[in-house]
Amino acid sequence: MIIFFFFSISLMVNSLIIILELNSIYSILLLVLAFVLATSLLILFDYGYMALIFIIIYVGAISVLFLFVIIMLNFKITNSLKDLVKDLTTNNFLVLIFSLELFIILKLHTIIIVFMILEIDS
Repeated sequence: MIIFFFFSISLMVNSLIIILELNSIYSILLLVLAFVLATSLLILFDYGYMALIFIIIYVGAISVLFLFVIIMLNFKITNSLKDLVKDLTTNNFLVLIFSLELFIILKLHTIIIVFMILEIDS
């Protein structure tokens, strides 16, 4: 049980660091660590085949492809929060639109389920 909590909390902290990391190459390397932590959770639950497929597909192919694209496109490394603050209004607007869409979808899904239950009962 302690091992599960260790891997779960490590995965959550690592995911937060991935989001907050300003250097994109470090972010990809932390993504590889997140895949390894998720694979260790799968091994802990005795899903060895899924863990192997997870490592081969995500770490072996997708993460390497992301790293290759980032290196080839030569993204600038931002070390200040000025770039993030300048796009804050756009980011907040996109988060608001996404949240509204998610709320509408969940509300419609709940209404459909309620109608299905009422139809079954009658």
